[in-house]
Amino acid sequence: MRYRILEKVKKVETVYMYINYSAKVWCLASLVLLSTLLSAHAANDLLLMPAVKTDNPAASILLDVVNTGEQLVAVGEHGLILLSTDQGESWVQSSVPTSVTLTAVYFPTAQHGWAVGHDGVVLHSSDGGKSWEKQLDGTTINGLLLAQVEQFIVHKQNEVNSAGDDQLEDLEYELENLQYFLNDSKMAVEEGPVRPLIDLWFKNEREGIVVGTFGMILRTTDGGENWLPILDRIDNPDGFHYYGIARSGDSLFIAGEVGTLFRSDDDGQHWERLESPYEGSYFGVVGSLNGDLLAIFGLRGNAFVSSDGGQNWTTANTPKGTSFGGGLIRSDGSLWLIGNDGTLARSEDGGADFSISPDPIAGGVSIAEAGDDQLVLVGLKGVSRIVVNKLGQ
Repeated sequence: MRYRILEKVKKVETVYMYINYSAKVWCLASLVLLSTLLSAHAANDLLLMPAVKTDNPAASILLDVVNTGEQLVAVGEHGLILLSTDQGESWVQSSVPTSVTLTAVYFPTAQHGWAVGHDGVVLHSSDGGKSWEKQLDGTTINGLLLAQVEQFIVHKQNEVNSAGDDQLEDLEYELENLQYFLNDSKMAVEEGPVRPLIDLWFKNEREGIVVGTFGMILRTTDGGENWLPILDRIDNPDGFHYYGIARSGDSLFIAGEVGTLFRSDDDGQHWERLESPYEGSYFGVVGSLNGDLLAIFGLRGNAFVSSDGGQNWTTANTPKGTSFGGGLIRSDGSLWLIGNDGTLARSEDGGADFSISPDPIAGGVSIAEAGDDQLVLVGLKGVSRIVVNKLGQ
């Protein structure tokens, strides 16, 4: 399949769709002009500006929240990173070296965590989220991607030069595809760090993966000191967006644009494409620790569950019409989904049936467990706290 060249007009259309529907950043349509994403950065570059302290950070737009085992950590607009040690009742703002919007956060241990966001930024904390340092940004990513594509072309040209007649046509076609990808990579370098990272996963304090728009995927094995693009290990020649990455059992899963669905059984070193039960976009993926439940969800209420690692899928009986952007499998095995219209759906039977909370959570985007009977949700209206056994009362 030919590598897709995404010219600026096409990028505007794609990013517009992405902002309106993505699990992590659909709510930013009211905050970020598309021209900002596609133009050179002004003198006051948000990537270089430390996050400003705000009086009521828990009421700000937040896009992800996680429970580290010792506290809650939430991230969102203007480089906000918030910490709570009392199950979400109060929040403290962390010191962050950038003001770009942050889309996701992950802590493999209580002390070591990473956050990703706009302009390809990757932040790291080694003190439980109190302070953060920038490890990576879109400028460096663009250079890494360009260098890798140039390396691919050299190897492919060598194959063409030594190929027999029976292989030459296919190899020349592959080389032509790489030339298209090279042009796109050069365009990205010229435009600057405008492509967002959307999600991430870390196995431990050293091994992790970040994913984002236009097929960006990078891996580190040294705690983020060095990052390697792994475009050659995943079959996404069209550069479709990755919206979510999660572990279920012993496997990793990536879900994204246009039914994009991948699985890795070696901690992300290599990926295989899975047959997707849906051709629309998935905005998230969640899995259970033992691998007995895997859920993918996205546009217009479409959600699917699998009990065999993505080999077979069953349509989840979710309410139609809402786009699900956040999900959670609680420690009791229940599956929770939050929609962009505030719909909060809960399934106690692996997605076969859902009950709907009669009290919508306005603008919910992400869910985390906070104690035995509480959930914390974040989104357009900041933080919301709910008691599970009181839903609907």
